Amino acid sequence: MTKSALLVVDVQRDFCEGGALAAANTLSLLPPLQKFVTEAKRQGALVVFTQDWHPANHSSFKVNGGPWPVHCVFRNSRRAADAAA
Repeated sequence: MTKSALLVVDVQRDFCEGGALAAANTLSLLPPLQKFVTEAKRQGALVVFTQDWHPANHSSFKVNGGPWPVHCVFRNSRRAADAAA
């Protein structure tokens, strides 16, 4: 018996255009991702979304002496994956 899964990793607004740690041209990836998610669900595959998240006072943030801007703060509504779910 074959089982399939689709793993969607860290598709979040803070990593998309306009986000705190934005990669280039990310918004163009959302429509194809939506198609993959829809097809995987149609075929009965397990679809798993991961997300990067940190407490607001995380030590990796520049404001706390770390190298990164504040991003992916826990309980913040800036998730792009909602559009692909």
